[in-house]
Amino acid sequence: MQPASCIKILSTGTALREMGRSFRFETSFYGKYKGNIMTTPLFWKGSGDPSFSVDDLRSVVLKLKRLGIQSIPGGITIDNYAFSRRRTTGFEWKHGTEGYLTAPNAVSVEGNSVGIDIFLKDGKPTVECQVKSPFLKCINKLKTGKKTKKVRAYSRLQDKYLEVVVLGRVGKNHKKKIHERVRTFKPEMFTAGVLIQLLKDNGIKVPDQFRRGKVPKDTPLLAVHKSKPLFELVKSTNKFSNNFWAENILRALGRYKSGKAGSTWLGLKRVRSMMTRSGIKSSRYVISNGSGLFGKSSISPYSLVSVLQRYSTLSWLHRDIVDSMARPGRDGTLHSRLTTSLTWDILYAKTGTLRTASCLSGYLIHKNRTIIFSVMNDKLKDSARHARKFQDEVVKTLAKLIKGLKISTKPPVI
Repeated sequence: MQPASCIKILSTGTALREMGRSFRFETSFYGKYKGNIMTTPLFWKGSGDPSFSVDDLRSVVLKLKRLGIQSIPGGITIDNYAFSRRRTTGFEWKHGTEGYLTAPNAVSVEGNSVGIDIFLKDGKPTVECQVKSPFLKCINKLKTGKKTKKVRAYSRLQDKYLEVVVLGRVGKNHKKKIHERVRTFKPEMFTAGVLIQLLKDNGIKVPDQFRRGKVPKDTPLLAVHKSKPLFELVKSTNKFSNNFWAENILRALGRYKSGKAGSTWLGLKRVRSMMTRSGIKSSRYVISNGSGLFGKSSISPYSLVSVLQRYSTLSWLHRDIVDSMARPGRDGTLHSRLTTSLTWDILYAKTGTLRTASCLSGYLIHKNRTIIFSVMNDKLKDSARHARKFQDEVVKTLAKLIKGLKISTKPPVI
């Protein structure tokens, strides 16, 4: 059956087991300078940190400014050779431009996607892209109407820039901000553009010029940023089901264990090894990527539960996986689901949704008892709404079981 995003349980759990919970990604910046002028390009070398943000990049720029650097005539060079350039299954351009489709890359900022805020200002629909870049254009094609209707954003790659277009109608009395996110298609152009803009904003002269290349061996290190520990990144990945984060972590796992450019295939090789140790034969599953997005991944609920049981043989790994699950009424993808008193304090679960599949897998923990479960619905012909209702009823029944409450024999209404 298709596990959808529940596949992240396999990729993130294996990464924790193989790389260690304290592993940190490093994002490094290199270059030579004389006086206040850099005599080389500014090199940005990434190792796959999916969490690297504009604020993190701004801190690097301020450090360069404190070094006295005022001009970078050679522009920016992006070193993303830590990962293979082969596109991951499920992230082909044909699938669309939504932010959750952004392909993994060793160098990234804000998940290499563009966040967009849409709101009314002086009665007019306004669009603000959350990142600025000389290679990014945000185009507002919104109209005002009686009601907000069909607001959407898409991105398209032009010759020398990324174009983000926002369409639809915003109601004249609309109060809340609307948030959209779109993918970028050329990570070198996007990341370099964000860095160039931040340098300019802080008074450092730099041309709108970038390229892809490796850092020469004798180039001094100017600044380095370390991510939060891996267990913290896994927590954000699973709670909010972030595809980009899951794919980057999987590729980093492949690089960590092989010493080669990280690829999805190398990462999945480690996942398959873990599956074998969990007693699951390779003929009983298919895994095509680390996030469960598109592709042809297939696994049984029994096998997924077997993996979660395997994780419990290491207390720290079991704790980190449990902590990475969404909680009802609290956070992540369960913030508004299963919030009744029966489940809200004992449920830890990972959700998964595709157009034709839905999944809910995780733990019910009450006092000294634990139930590990996985519920999958495949080959859906309409929305996943009924599948989620079915999953919720299964979990409620298991919650009654673990709490010693009476279980009704009357079938629930789905």
